[in-house]
Amino acid sequence: WSLFALGQLGIYSLTTTFDDPYGSSKKNSVIAELLGRYVKETRKIDPVMDLWRFFSCSYVLDALFSAEKQREAFSADIQQRLMDKNRVVSFSDISILLRLCQLRKPADAIVPGALNHYDHIIVDEAQDLGALELEAVLAATSPRRSLTVCADEKQKILSFVDGIGFVNFRRQLQLSGLDKETLSISYRSAREILELAARVSGRPVDTSKSHSGVVKFYPEKDSSAALRKVRWIVEQLVSREPNALTAIICKKKTDVKAIHGFLEGVAGLHGEGEVCFEPGVLVVNAHIVKGVEFTNVILWNPSDTDYRQTEIDRNLLYVALTRASKRLYVVHWRPLAKGLTE
Repeated sequence: WSLFALGQLGIYSLTTTFDDPYGSSKKNSVIAELLGRYVKETRKIDPVMDLWRFFSCSYVLDALFSAEKQREAFSADIQQRLMDKNRVVSFSDISILLRLCQLRKPADAIVPGALNHYDHIIVDEAQDLGALELEAVLAATSPRRSLTVCADEKQKILSFVDGIGFVNFRRQLQLSGLDKETLSISYRSAREILELAARVSGRPVDTSKSHSGVVKFYPEKDSSAALRKVRWIVEQLVSREPNALTAIICKKKTDVKAIHGFLEGVAGLHGEGEVCFEPGVLVVNAHIVKGVEFTNVILWNPSDTDYRQTEIDRNLLYVALTRASKRLYVVHWRPLAKGLTE
């Protein structure tokens, strides 16, 4: 949407890239406030050069980088971009560029698809958006400011996104009179799965209307035995329910590769790391399954070293558990993460 909105604002001649060694720093919630200051103090120039000029400000550099060496390296990169009139922007830059262009417009300007335009916007997974991205979305609504914001802080799994931005945005919306409704019942997962997920998250969950299901633990002596157990479970499930979708969810991409290779020849095995909705078997990374559900989930070795006691890791484990709608199998050989007690 950001690229589309930039096009509506007349910014076409730029190239995008995923590569950005400073991407996590650019998700700092303080950027939203700094942009407002910058726009008040400067005049409009070419939008992309405007972005580089913003990053070159001393107060921006000081806010984003506490380490002098990193601050100097970033500053040198930005100065070179200004000299070269470089128009290659990363996807971490896009939301900042969009918000900058919005702020350069008169407050009452209407730009279809970009500013003061939409009568209603629905924002899903809002807990994974930064302050600047949320402000850009809000600015795109018409003066009615009609929004539906859906978020679950138990599913915040992006460590590089400053969570303070969402907290402040939510407070801002509540002060403006936004109605709040807490959704407490999950209709996806079975009761037993939700109860286990609640132990992991440390937050209660209403299971009064949940269906019953299966949670089984398979402690093995080593990784080789665990691989054999996973294949055995998968073959049993495929034989019993050929039209079901089963996912083996791993924390590490290297495990995805190893397990997928070990399952070669299993009926219905999809491509390595592929997420699809056709019946069969997936082997996927935990970071890419949010918003997806599977009949069966096999959770691969959720150890206390892979899922440490940080909010992000607890949330990621919660997400992995709650992808299962009917059956959850935990196959492991190392000590389990906190909350995963048999």
